[in-house]
Amino acid sequence: MLMLNLPFLGIYPVHLAMIGYAIYSSRRTESVPKRGIRLGTGLYALFIGPMEVQNRYGDIISVRRDEEQLIQLNKIPIFWSPEGENGELNSHIVITGKSGAGKSTFVYRLILELLERGHGVTVIDMTGQYVILAKWIIGALLRKPVKLTEKGVEVDEEKAEEFPTELERVLGRKLLRRPVEEGLSIEEKWRALHRKIKILNVVERGINAFSPVAGEPDLIMAEDLSYAISIVERTTLGANQHYYLVAAAQEECYRARIEKRTPKISGVARVLEELLSELDPRERDTFQAIRSLQRRLDLLSLYLEPNGIPITPYDMEAGTSETGWGDLRVIDLSSIHDEDVKAIVAELILRKIAHYIESGKRSMAPTSQKWFIIVDEAWRLLKPSEDGRHRTKLEWLYRVGRNWNVGIVALTQLWSDIGKIASNADLQVHLSIADAETVAELVEYTGLQKLRQLGPQLPKHAALILNRSTTDDLERLAAATLYQGRAKIWVVAEMFRLYLPSWQVKRVQREIMEEREAINVRLKELSAQILTGRMRFPKSDNLAGGAQEESAQGTSRASDAEDITQASDDVGEQEPVPGYDPLAELISKLRAKYPGNYRREEVIAACILISDGVLRDGKLDLGSVNVTVKRWLERLGVYDPKIGFPKPTFEKLVRRLAGLQLHSQLEGVVKLTCHRCFTYPITPSHVCPSNGGSLREQ
Repeated sequence: MLMLNLPFLGIYPVHLAMIGYAIYSSRRTESVPKRGIRLGTGLYALFIGPMEVQNRYGDIISVRRDEEQLIQLNKIPIFWSPEGENGELNSHIVITGKSGAGKSTFVYRLILELLERGHGVTVIDMTGQYVILAKWIIGALLRKPVKLTEKGVEVDEEKAEEFPTELERVLGRKLLRRPVEEGLSIEEKWRALHRKIKILNVVERGINAFSPVAGEPDLIMAEDLSYAISIVERTTLGANQHYYLVAAAQEECYRARIEKRTPKISGVARVLEELLSELDPRERDTFQAIRSLQRRLDLLSLYLEPNGIPITPYDMEAGTSETGWGDLRVIDLSSIHDEDVKAIVAELILRKIAHYIESGKRSMAPTSQKWFIIVDEAWRLLKPSEDGRHRTKLEWLYRVGRNWNVGIVALTQLWSDIGKIASNADLQVHLSIADAETVAELVEYTGLQKLRQLGPQLPKHAALILNRSTTDDLERLAAATLYQGRAKIWVVAEMFRLYLPSWQVKRVQREIMEEREAINVRLKELSAQILTGRMRFPKSDNLAGGAQEESAQGTSRASDAEDITQASDDVGEQEPVPGYDPLAELISKLRAKYPGNYRREEVIAACILISDGVLRDGKLDLGSVNVTVKRWLERLGVYDPKIGFPKPTFEKLVRRLAGLQLHSQLEGVVKLTCHRCFTYPITPSHVCPSNGGSLREQ
């Protein structure tokens, strides 16, 4: 009888069913919470789906298709899981937004979240802002919470009671796991953090374009260089340039094998110069094409052939450490002043990484730990060709990276830069949607006209997100559409960010500027050598004629040719060969004469002691050795401070090494070793932990 009387009360059975479903939905939402990284808080949801039309009594009288819906959200949390816990298809991300929209601060937070969850992160940094982040993280993990006062930098005792480190104070929460083991000294923590977080400066160490990653032939490496140069729009190579570049690169690789040296980009430029001397002057177009290509290679060699051990994909890969934290690798391109060269080098790096991935160095078995590659200023690589396709290897990584547990994150300014690549990204984040131009592009892409009226009302750092996993309520709403498939749900959210303290950033920037002074001096020297034509090239029988011709040209340009040639020879003899590792050669020679296993640290220690002249009459006299070296020897386990003598096995190693008479290699090891922290090899920007990881006082 009660059910029969319900219509008189204005309640129908269909209403009871709807109320029951709403209760069931709310309980289901609570029972299945979303997991992963919290990106921000949702403000609105937009999608195209069915529109219910009700009468004045609230009854549904019809349902319309293809109506644009705008639903206000009560600041629900928006999650994204790199492990696919919420059904994500892949770990790729696209982030767009104009300068100042907050891309960097959002990615800062994202990087820290990924590292904390155990994922490795490699950043191709074209502006240097992620170098600042890496150095700040190291310092913030070593320091207690600090504050800037009139007296200087002081420990914030109030915050120190709540947060163990400065990083946690800035984050506003405690870390889920510690990046380094507890109980270590400041110096040991500094060393451990520098193993996890590394800055790879391309101008300091260089990249060997002709070093095979997985045994690829010379032709493939030559084509990689050609396609990398083609990334720059105004230097797109024609068929003739591509042919001559590949042929010259193969010739340089062949000569390098014959002469037992490392092939160089400058060597390719040399081959092209020889070709120019043989061309018919009437072939004007070909001459100009090869000349412009040669100049481009000269500029590339300036940045990619420094003194040091070149960066390899093994150095670039970021894994997971024993503490569960991910490793961070920042490939610093900010020291490259030429914008076109930045793009070429970034593309060359991506092609090296692609060969590394394809070679099977990374397992194809699914794993929860991923390797994220973040490409800053990706618009430099995303200029499409005439057929509308992207030439960059970034597109290939978006398509197949998930097969090797690799996630790609591209940052660019405009949506139009991304194009078809976005279709392979499970998470899209579009910032600065309050900007009229950005809104117009997004309306054209999404078809959501309500963005035009919604944009001006949004906060400055709001973003439009396409996330396949939002909340259960929205997912059921999408599944309830009249489409056969689910609808795309776009969420307008206020994104979480990480703002670094400005006064700390300024101090880190000053430190970076000091480190780059040596790089700038070296670049000026090499630039002068290129302009005056005094670059040294490997000599061979095939190059004798070209070398004599270049020498004659240099003589005509200089007022005192003999002195200049002698000075050039002296400089060339003192410069280490790029890619040469004196320690590896020492160990190889040592094993050849005295078979056995030798620890690198012990060989380095032996080189330093021999250089200090402590080996006298075949015995080690450590009386004149300073305390720092003795402590290091004690940590290595080769010196007993109680008796004051080294262990016999180590003393034998020193005698054997001294007997080889490899003075140049020994001197090279000593020069590339820091005599305070004993790091090998060091670069001009190496900083010792003598300050305990604290900020420098200026």
